[in-house]
Amino acid sequence: MYRGVTEMPGAENNPSPDKDVWVLTSQFASDKDQAKNTAHEGYGHAYIYEQTRDTYQASHHDDNLFHITGIYETYVINTNGYLERIVYPNPEMGKGDRNLYLQFIINQVENETINNYEENSK
Repeated sequence: MYRGVTEMPGAENNPSPDKDVWVLTSQFASDKDQAKNTAHEGYGHAYIYEQTRDTYQASHHDDNLFHITGIYETYVINTNGYLERIVYPNPEMGKGDRNLYLQFIINQVENETINNYEENSK
């Protein structure tokens, strides 16, 4: 099993067994990793799905690699929350998550969750 998964109605991968959204996390992960994963799945994927009812917008995908005049480039949200342009010499090197809004939301909720977890663990 993955560390976690969000099952959404009508999803191509990991569809929900009914009309509800299901957030699953591995019982074998540490408490800290379960908290981080729950934030990722619940306040990332599930939150965006509930806002949009669109499994595409609520999912990771790698189909936004732009090819401009022989340059393969993309834009990602870096760990500081800023938009960053990345250029690759070929398309294979540019594989990765291109859903920038989802990536931004997940980075925020994971960081907040880890900070809260560590603060409350003292």
